[in-house]
Amino acid sequence: MNGTDLIMNGTIVLEGYIHSHEYCEWYGDSCFSARMVREALAAFSGDVEVIVNSKGGDPFEGEAARAAMESHPGKVTLKVNGVAASAASLLAMGADVIEMSAGSFLMVHNPSSGLFGTAED
Repeated sequence: MNGTDLIMNGTIVLEGYIHSHEYCEWYGDSCFSARMVREALAAFSGDVEVIVNSKGGDPFEGEAARAAMESHPGKVTLKVNGVAASAASLLAMGADVIEMSAGSFLMVHNPSSGLFGTAED
């Protein structure tokens, strides 16, 4: 997948989880990466509309996508249609304008992590 796969009818659509590009190549079309967001933004020299419906994912990818939107030369209007949670709420902060549909959610939380392994680990 590449960034042009995110463009539908002149709008960038970010659905699924945000993860590293390598992970998204394996995971498929229910994932997007900061690299894909940069590539999609590069297809527009001016104003652009971005639609988000994402539960989040990798915070570093979210920050990289936020920075890409913030540095885009045109006006970025981001519309939350469903949810922008966790890392997706972070990337949303790079837009110039944020709009939300009537039943949508923007979820921000403190950083968290998880551990895996056995009792010996």
